[in-house]
Amino acid sequence: MSSLSAGTIKSTEYSVAFLPNYPTDSAILCLYVTTAEELPVPFNISAPAIGYSASRVVRYGEMVKFEFEDSNYALQNTHEKGKVITIRTDSDGKLIVYGGILDKHSSDTFLVLPKQEYVQQNSYKYIAVSYFSRYFQAKSYVAIIAQYNDTQLSITSKVDITIDDTLTLTGTATNITLQEGEAFLVQSQHDLTGLQVTSNTPLAMMSGHECTNVPNSTRACDHLVEQIPPVSSWGQAFATAPLKGRQAYDVFRILASENLTMVEVNCTLSADQPTLYNTTSTYMINEGHFVEFQVSSSQYCLIEGNESILVLQYSIGYKADNLSGDPTMIIVPAVSQYCKHYSLPTFQPDDNSFNLSHYMNVFIPAQYYQPTQILFDNQQLSSSNLIFTAINQDGAPQVYAAQVDLTEGVHTLRHADAEATLGVIMYGFGFANSYGHPGGLCLTEGTYAN
Repeated sequence: MSSLSAGTIKSTEYSVAFLPNYPTDSAILCLYVTTAEELPVPFNISAPAIGYSASRVVRYGEMVKFEFEDSNYALQNTHEKGKVITIRTDSDGKLIVYGGILDKHSSDTFLVLPKQEYVQQNSYKYIAVSYFSRYFQAKSYVAIIAQYNDTQLSITSKVDITIDDTLTLTGTATNITLQEGEAFLVQSQHDLTGLQVTSNTPLAMMSGHECTNVPNSTRACDHLVEQIPPVSSWGQAFATAPLKGRQAYDVFRILASENLTMVEVNCTLSADQPTLYNTTSTYMINEGHFVEFQVSSSQYCLIEGNESILVLQYSIGYKADNLSGDPTMIIVPAVSQYCKHYSLPTFQPDDNSFNLSHYMNVFIPAQYYQPTQILFDNQQLSSSNLIFTAINQDGAPQVYAAQVDLTEGVHTLRHADAEATLGVIMYGFGFANSYGHPGGLCLTEGTYAN
């Protein structure tokens, strides 16, 4: 196993780039900057492609929004310079940043992960996750963003990918060097899940698909994107809840970080669906490989691996249940990655050219299940009349989960107990459209160390 960094995360600097969407002529590329700090946090944003820079201040429960033209910032070429956007604060406060690609036909959003401090003589490992498409020429994408000069990449692909006349990615490592602010775009009509990158410095990896059906037998296609955390920060225990507003099933992928990874999935019937049954499944997965399965829209699951894993939840095409929604790809937070407080904006275009319904799934570890002590928009969560489902293991509750309807805007969530943590997934659905991302991934020094 490679040595991985124990560098810290300070949430003070972010690097982000946007993957191509389909269609590309009308998409809105946006960044939402917020904070969970009590005091205002000043920050700077720099967008080299259009020579833009600005200074702003953000406060808890508020956000600052930036929009960029798709033609200026969507990555198109293998080697891109100037399209990486940087957000930074020099204060002691921490920022929270979300990105989105919004179009009335195809949208998705992602949590932007903060830059990790470089620790000399360590290596860093990342494994991409995406999807595949059978019905038209849309592509799977992985974007590698250098955050330090002289970033030396070693890229190994599970499928052969011809980059240009002189470069092909294969199952044998290909070495590339990038400078800070440069992006390397890998694209293929094959599924790029399992593409592995090791580097001498931390980097940012964006992964997803231009527009695909999930599952491939179900209409219609939609954009997929997430920023993939380094393998050193993956977790072993995850709680899942169905996406509200859908009535068929969600698709899950579990990606392994090591060979012979054993994964157990225990699904609990919803608190309001007593006629359903509980299910248990066990999988063995090797490094860079995945299993994919469907979970009923009435079941809540506990997923555990004996090694670190990455869990992805996909909304399905709208034709599966003829309801609002379409594919989106969401990183499910590990229980070890839950945060103590959140500032959570919903995504909606300013011109209201299309409308979305907004939701969040909230996860409460059993030891912190005190709804009267959890404040949602400064009101007790218990006052929202939510239905909580206990996700059990051996008959004992491990995590409680609930689906929450959201109004458009910025929402706050925190526990009165300073030691308590909560998990959040944010998502929204419109006609043949969707978005989704984790509300936060608290990747502390402990979870980065290996």
